[in-house]
Amino acid sequence: MRFPKFLHNFNVTFGISDFSGICEEVTLPKLKYKTEEWRGAGMSAPLEIEVGLEKLECTFKFGEQTLEGYLSAGINFSGIMTANITGFMKGQDGSSDGMDCILRGWVKTVDPGTWKAGDIKSSTQTVEMAVQSWLMTRGLVPLLTIDIVNGVQLIGPSDQHASARQRLNLG
Repeated sequence: MRFPKFLHNFNVTFGISDFSGICEEVTLPKLKYKTEEWRGAGMSAPLEIEVGLEKLECTFKFGEQTLEGYLSAGINFSGIMTANITGFMKGQDGSSDGMDCILRGWVKTVDPGTWKAGDIKSSTQTVEMAVQSWLMTRGLVPLLTIDIVNGVQLIGPSDQHASARQRLNLG
């Protein structure tokens, strides 16, 4: 019988800033397709047609009011930032794997939360990033390579936009 490998631990860096021991939680972007409903002549019901990806967002929850969270707020196209999320997955059988994400984008929200004296959990900071590119690997296997600006969308080995980029002379 096979058991799942669980995320045993992780670390986050923004540029050169290391958040080990400070980042409590990361919510990775959802890979969600945008669809439109279509019902043409002769069809007995509508169906959904994929028209692209939904916007990509990532949320970081820190255990303190980080300077980096505030300083990176609003730095948009002229100052794209990089977040590296490195994970360690471990199985019941002793096997292990790495899980890594590299996200590039800009910080669009810094939420300083609610402050309460004597409550260690009350001074958390939540930082929300608008993601423009996302690379995710498990071990040495690339799972996702998405670069919205350059029209790149690889899911596993499948380049879903290669023919469109070639037709549009985008590289």
